Amino acid sequence: MTVNRFTPGLTHSQRRSIRGFTLIELMMTILVLATILLLAVPGYRSFVNSNRLTAQANELVSDFSMARSEAGARSRQVQACIAASSTSCATTGSDWAAGRIVWVDTNGNGSLDAPGEIIKYVPPLDGGVTLVASGPSNTASLIFQPYGGVTGGSTWTFKLCVPGDTKGRQVAMPITGRATASRIDNC
Repeated sequence: MTVNRFTPGLTHSQRRSIRGFTLIELMMTILVLATILLLAVPGYRSFVNSNRLTAQANELVSDFSMARSEAGARSRQVQACIAASSTSCATTGSDWAAGRIVWVDTNGNGSLDAPGEIIKYVPPLDGGVTLVASGPSNTASLIFQPYGGVTGGSTWTFKLCVPGDTKGRQVAMPITGRATASRIDNC
């Protein structure tokens, strides 16, 4: 009986029955895994983008609902605007991906005077998402009245898109002040 020095206690014939993977088996396993990854990655990217857009659209709707509620509770105008910085609003533009500020107009002059008026600041959107508003002539600031409606006389539309993808989200804000989110196929 011959004892193998690498596996003490096993004979040469017993050692032959205990084998590892061959190089061909290992290469085939790697090939199968690579194929699965090539098929899964585009779907995963689409899944991540879809979830990112849904979360950002839901946060926008939530911010608008909060602004509407605060306007009624405080009996003052509450504005949501494009953020020029964390404490000031942009005066023009339609690119809400730069961030937004929700604030109460305590003195009724229509301008953000003090950091104490800020209810919420949202930093710029991540992931390359674009958020463009359309509707009234000035799309840089949305004003909620104490009775719940918004000024501007027309429906606001906020379109959330990821570059290179045709699917996105849209948030519609009618003059009644109740925002709704939906899926779109025309980014």
